[in-house]
Amino acid sequence: AALADLDAVLLRAPEHGRAWAEKGYALHALGRYAEGLDAFDQALEHEESVYALIGLGLVEIDHGMGQAALAAFDRALELNPENFDARFYRAQTLEMLGRFEEALADYEDVLARRPDFAFAYNNIGKIKRDMGLIDDALAALRRALALDPNDPRIHSNLLLTLLYDPSQHREDLAREHAAWGRRFGQPTGRFTEWQNDPDPTRPLRIGIVSAELCRHAVSDWLMAVFRALNRSRFTVICYSSNGREDNMTARFKELADGWRLVVGMDDRRLAEQVRADSIDILIDISGHTALNRLGCFALKPAPVQATWLGYPFTTGLEAIDYAIMDEVAVAPGEEGLFAERVIRLSPSRFCYEPPATAPEPAEPPVLRQGWITFGSFNNVAKLTGEVLALWCRLLQRLPTARLILKSPSLDNPSVATRIREAIREAGVSDGRLELRGVSDNATVLRQYGDIDIALDPFPFGGGATSCEALWMGVPIVTMPGWQPVSRQTETLLRGIGRPEWVARGADDYIDIAVRLASQPLRLADYRTVQRQAMANSALCDQRLFGQEVEKTLRAMWERFCTQSRASTQKPVPAQSPVWTAEALMPGKLMGPPPSDDTRT
Repeated sequence: AALADLDAVLLRAPEHGRAWAEKGYALHALGRYAEGLDAFDQALEHEESVYALIGLGLVEIDHGMGQAALAAFDRALELNPENFDARFYRAQTLEMLGRFEEALADYEDVLARRPDFAFAYNNIGKIKRDMGLIDDALAALRRALALDPNDPRIHSNLLLTLLYDPSQHREDLAREHAAWGRRFGQPTGRFTEWQNDPDPTRPLRIGIVSAELCRHAVSDWLMAVFRALNRSRFTVICYSSNGREDNMTARFKELADGWRLVVGMDDRRLAEQVRADSIDILIDISGHTALNRLGCFALKPAPVQATWLGYPFTTGLEAIDYAIMDEVAVAPGEEGLFAERVIRLSPSRFCYEPPATAPEPAEPPVLRQGWITFGSFNNVAKLTGEVLALWCRLLQRLPTARLILKSPSLDNPSVATRIREAIREAGVSDGRLELRGVSDNATVLRQYGDIDIALDPFPFGGGATSCEALWMGVPIVTMPGWQPVSRQTETLLRGIGRPEWVARGADDYIDIAVRLASQPLRLADYRTVQRQAMANSALCDQRLFGQEVEKTLRAMWERFCTQSRASTQKPVPAQSPVWTAEALMPGKLMGPPPSDDTRT
């Protein structure tokens, strides 16, 4: 209605700059970014205003046009240096561009004018996390939450950041997530009845709610899900909470049976859309990451709800019935950490779709250089002091070895300086460390030819990064802990038959790396055989994966149908034992598994 009214105004007065700006804001709220850009361009053509410049910058941020957005906010501040919104959004843009120190300076300016502005502390926390300063990040996020305890985004950012903290205890982390669920997961007007036909054998309608339907760390795994499902038995409707689109988005759209851009929809409206689409099983991909729609899941719009792939822990939401994990991610006795019922895919909750453009693996550089090169291409946020200290111990064991670290954040001088100082303080010379910044994915894959052995960080281990390293023939040393996120690489290694690269402690981690480094010819063998072995493994077997996923989804649905036929529709208990798909089949519900956990 608002757009129609604005169009009517502009039909009568096409030179009305303010009306064009209002139209731009309305289009931006709907995720129609290209149209929003055109509207703001029209507004500025008729009247250069701070209001229109800020709106233009906001659309450009969400459209991935960081430099253009920065120019818009800079111009707005030239017109009005005291404009609070322009300063805040300029800081956000600098953050997006990886110019962390400048962003922090702008946020400090924002806080000088409004000391109780919680979201400035929230964004400072995100920057500190991206710099690998986890303690500082948590302090800022807790300050933000204290100022505004009713903002679920701030609390979600805190939960995500806690996954990077090596000092976290499992019970504390579970309690933090449960607290989110208590505060935000029990809205009024939650649905308790559904019109879905409780026929256990009929084709099912699956809803995918995600901000990751574009090039993203989990997009290859998600693509495998789309390809694996038999469309005669499953219809897939996507609900995209991210207006940014790319070539990966186009591929998802081709494979989806329905597409809903839900940017700008509030939780209630999105829930009503899900119900109108008659979704049987609604799947969350984002968890507590950016642009999540957990508020919609809290309303329980679908009779069966699950979380999968994008967040490696509980959401804390009892309204989500299942957390889809695997036998490595969640060991027996750990189910009580989850608000959801844990269900395992076997052998893995992941299926990897290798990039078609990946180059052939190169020979290990040790053969031409004479020294071992370790490497990690993981996000700098994962490179905590504990991680760097262990890697320095490894370099001290092998005095000629080098280390290459690659991450977009390493283009930032302050981040690079922190890493170099930590390495230097541990007694490792600067000449043994090489830092590399952002590049396209083709370059990332090619640069795996520059390292002999990949090192997995902890507690937040690699996911897509580990898949890429293995596909390029590079062995990985990993040290799983108690968190599912710390076991991702272990899942991959067991899936391709390399459990010997899984360490059971810091000393074992170093011993495995040293043992690999002492066998350069074996490293060369890995380059020639590992890709084919991986391609032949369950990790890349889409047919097997599809069968397991379909069996699991069907088991979830049959369980709901059994409850529905009994006219109970009782909610699934918040703390419940782990089940496999077979266990969920009617008549096959098992007792809880043994609680003794020998993994920690």
